[in-house]
Amino acid sequence: MPSPPATLPMGEGRTFKGAFLHSKTMLARELRKAATREEVIVWKVPGNRKFCNLKFKRQYVIEGFVVDYYCHELNLAI
Repeated sequence: MPSPPATLPMGEGRTFKGAFLHSKTMLARELRKAATREEVIVWKVPGNRKFCNLKFKRQYVIEGFVVDYYCHELNLAI
């Protein structure tokens, strides 16, 4: 079963995999827990400052959207 897109607009009271979500932060947490095999493989590159010693965050909330990967130092969202 394909996972929902990371920028899925979630309103108050909508669900994700049976969990009641109150905020975008909770959605981001659930998306991190339910990472696809491909996301886990891709995360091995920027995770733990392995890419040019830059810190990346997974499933990060920016202005109401959940981005898959975010680097604050570069202001880069993927």
